[in-house]
Amino acid sequence: MSNFTTNINPDEVIEQLEKENKVKAFTAFNPKNYLNDRLEPNETTKTLTIRLLPPNADGGFPFTKVHMHTIKVNKEIQSSGWKQFVCPIHNKLGDSCPFCEVSEQAWKTRSQVTSESEKKKYQEIANLNRAKESYVVRCIERGHEEDGVKFWLVSGSKDGPYNQIMGIWQTRWKKAQERGKINNIFDLNEGKDLEITITRTVDGKKSIKIVDNDEKTPLTEDFEQGLKWIQDKKQWTDVYKVKPYQYMEIILNGDVPVWNQEKGQYVGKYAVQKEKEEAEKKEQIENYTEQKVDYSKMPTEQQVQKSGIFMNSEVNDDDIPF
Repeated sequence: MSNFTTNINPDEVIEQLEKENKVKAFTAFNPKNYLNDRLEPNETTKTLTIRLLPPNADGGFPFTKVHMHTIKVNKEIQSSGWKQFVCPIHNKLGDSCPFCEVSEQAWKTRSQVTSESEKKKYQEIANLNRAKESYVVRCIERGHEEDGVKFWLVSGSKDGPYNQIMGIWQTRWKKAQERGKINNIFDLNEGKDLEITITRTVDGKKSIKIVDNDEKTPLTEDFEQGLKWIQDKKQWTDVYKVKPYQYMEIILNGDVPVWNQEKGQYVGKYAVQKEKEEAEKKEQIENYTEQKVDYSKMPTEQQVQKSGIFMNSEVNDDDIPF
């Protein structure tokens, strides 16, 4: 029997499986990929210590500018009632975004109305749904080095973490230059760790204050470990994923997205419940108005008399319900 010259190469199968496993490792949610700067309900303050990493193995500026939507959501999704979503359009990761569409439409509507109160309302809608600048940085969390590289999404606001850190860097750099020296707190060999103190304010909001450590230290004393961190191939887009359009649209409607296996798409949890309730109500109404008794099968008076039913006028008292 002749052998086929074309075949399935096991090496290629193994290679493909390894690629798929790498993708799964990057895309699957893993809390260790994120620097947890949230306060638990019973926490009022906590301090994290981190060391910044370059964005990739080639080095470069540690912060990557990204565009995020901060959207009010159902508290089943986020207990705070607010959640951030990666903007597909402004980050050039897609060509459609329901939040951007709402923002743009609100601006257009604002230009068409004459009432100042209406203008203000549509401006607020536009601002709430527009994409805002934020920054993502890779880092190592001290005390949890075993977790590896973590990503920290920070605000680009005036008093946000990005401006605080860059303010510290500039201050140290300028003062060192005045003395003819170099002081780069981002340096991996002679830089500084950053201490982040997160506090819950009186009004329940989160306040972040950042300072640099007094001592200069290397990223790590373990050179090989440091190389692994620096050369880690995970990028911010691997851990902050763009949600499907349908998912984000459901969020806009104040609903909770759930995956419907039968339809192969996301559906609104409460929209489905409402649809089910309305269908049940409709069925109840139809059942109530629909003739359920087949009167054609009811015995006639003549049939009753022939059967002898009620021929005895005596009634058993046990059958009386009182």
